[in-house]
Amino acid sequence: MDMKMLKTVWSLALLAAVVMVTQVQSLAAQIPDDGLSGPLEPHPAADEAIARIKSPY
Repeated sequence: MDMKMLKTVWSLALLAAVVMVTQVQSLAAQIPDDGLSGPLEPHPAADEAIARIKSPY
């Protein structure tokens, strides 16, 4: 291989590695945290505020 072809192959390999790393990071960011996997309890103050917004009076 001549030097220009070697540089091209090396650049493409580096680009592929960067793309793969960014894809793995985006997939890891989508994994839910165990603290938020179950049902959440409504906050009493939030329930009151929502009831006031929905109330016609």
